[in-house]
Amino acid sequence: MTAHCMRIVQQMNTLFGLRHSRRHTICVALVCAFLGLTGGATIAGRPVGSQSASFSVYLPLVTMPTTPLTNLPAITATYIGGADADELNGAGIAPDGTLIVAGVLPGYSPPGADLITLPGATGGAVVRLSAAGSGVLSVLRFGSIVRDLEINTAGHLIVCGDGGIARLSADAATVVWSASPGNVARCAVGADGTAAALTDKTVSVYDVYGALIFSWTVDGTAANDLAIDSARDQVIVGGYTQISSNLQLPWMRAYAYNGALRWRSYDFAAAPGFGADSRIERLTLGMDDNLYVAGSINGGVGASVFSRDPQDLSIPLGARLVRHDPYSDSTNTGSVKIGWFGRFNPADGSLTLAQALLTRRVSDNRGNSVTIRAIAADVRGQVFLAGDAACCMKNRDQQRIAGIAVGPYEIGEGYVAVISADFQQRLLWTTYAGPDRSGGSSTARALAVRDRQVLTVAKLNLDQTKPRSLITINAVQPVLGGPAGAEGYLILWRAP
Repeated sequence: MTAHCMRIVQQMNTLFGLRHSRRHTICVALVCAFLGLTGGATIAGRPVGSQSASFSVYLPLVTMPTTPLTNLPAITATYIGGADADELNGAGIAPDGTLIVAGVLPGYSPPGADLITLPGATGGAVVRLSAAGSGVLSVLRFGSIVRDLEINTAGHLIVCGDGGIARLSADAATVVWSASPGNVARCAVGADGTAAALTDKTVSVYDVYGALIFSWTVDGTAANDLAIDSARDQVIVGGYTQISSNLQLPWMRAYAYNGALRWRSYDFAAAPGFGADSRIERLTLGMDDNLYVAGSINGGVGASVFSRDPQDLSIPLGARLVRHDPYSDSTNTGSVKIGWFGRFNPADGSLTLAQALLTRRVSDNRGNSVTIRAIAADVRGQVFLAGDAACCMKNRDQQRIAGIAVGPYEIGEGYVAVISADFQQRLLWTTYAGPDRSGGSSTARALAVRDRQVLTVAKLNLDQTKPRSLITINAVQPVLGGPAGAEGYLILWRAP
């Protein structure tokens, strides 16, 4: 590479924070070849070289690979819980930056926090923390368990569990409205405040004031999650059907608020040649207004209907199934449970991009299990995943949380991951076990994204014969609340 070309490389690195890579070198070589023909360049308004001709290189048009993070930029990481068995199941970030988490927290009463108990409530809790997670502001008791929560861009806070579904005030201190459709497993809120509850296979939709719009029961063996697309006045529901004694097939459907079917995806009555059990596990409307779906496959993607167009089983995904490394390509994988996720058009259920997520065993490089228990997307289309994994995540032992090296591996450790908007790179993938002990059985259960901050909550199952711990940073509760059963955990971090 000529000295003239090297000056361009140096200016590109300085101006855009680029790191050297093979693709970087190729891109620069092409630019330099063009310079040889034209004689000079202007990069970001600065002249390069002193030849007689010049042109502008618009670097945003050149895709440069990003080096994956190995140090999660955590703002806070802390246990949340008391002396009894605790768990966190829901997470949200309010427009004012305060954090909302919810789950089961019997006896949890942090000093200085406002304590509110709704009639009949016991161990279920909605906890509000300061914007940086530096203090607990309030604890509201709701039923005996809170299973889910969601906050829309306007700040409407919906929570649900065995106490039904409720909209809470922005400070999570009072009930704006509530309803009792039963023991609610999942809930969602649209941009306009319309809310929905999923109770077994029954969907109930409520207007912004809490009045029931309609309720209906969906077909299938199980309904696992739902999302509201208020721009189209529809509810999107996903799950699976046991179509035979040895095969489960996923389904996803959009319904109008009156229960009328709008569209369906993966809702096949049979799938000859595709024998891997597959399910829709989680779905959400991303902040970019696309639909994001997480699923599971018992086996490789090629044996699953997830390898095909969701509305025509005869059409392979081709380039829509993105495979960029062995952890996104399910070759050499036996009958283990792996993760799968995709981006869809909520208007018609068509698939834009999809990808697998699996780990690799150190001993023989065979594919190993990953479960995706939460999915979100930011305004840029970056995808955020959370769940639990078996050995081993890519470059696991190189990972750090705010500079602290993660601890030793144990099966079922929780993780967070970030996928680039084009699905071509995994920008981050780490556990939060440690620092000197393993964090097995610490699945991440929910996450929320707002203004490039990510809130993730987890449940750490305790084992008296095998001490476990998770990394804490700027913690309001740096130690376990007690030895019983399980402990809640949250980590707030900055998105790449």
